[in-house]
Amino acid sequence: MLPFTTCVAVACAWGALVLPYEWQDASVARDAARHQALVAGQRGHPASPWSLSPTDLLAIARGTRLVLPSPNGSVLSFDRQRVSPEALAATAALRDAQSAIESTLMRSGSGRELIARGWADDVATAAQLDADDCGALLRLPVREYACAQ
Repeated sequence: MLPFTTCVAVACAWGALVLPYEWQDASVARDAARHQALVAGQRGHPASPWSLSPTDLLAIARGTRLVLPSPNGSVLSFDRQRVSPEALAATAALRDAQSAIESTLMRSGSGRELIARGWADDVATAAQLDADDCGALLRLPVREYACAQ
């Protein structure tokens, strides 16, 4: 979930619209076409300049509509916006870890997985606190994320 939520925050801060999608299968291209959007692909794959890497999205153009497939993180977008016990626990954990956020994220399950794949830069991007002037807001029923001041 770390890459997905950071990608949403980064893309929205740059003025893009993010449409979450649960799976990377043949249906994602049809959904993207229906929304006149691009599909984020695999990191480093030449078919798409965008991926589930927040570092890649640091240069996304304002107004870009991006379908972001993620089997884990996008589930947040389909859970009817209620605050789960896990979200409350994550908020408390952030408060406790704020002074050492990057090292804490690097030791997390998602952080270790990203580092093992050679993507420590994504963990560093995720660790930047208060890096943007806006937050991502999920707009329903369209189910797209956009910047909210």
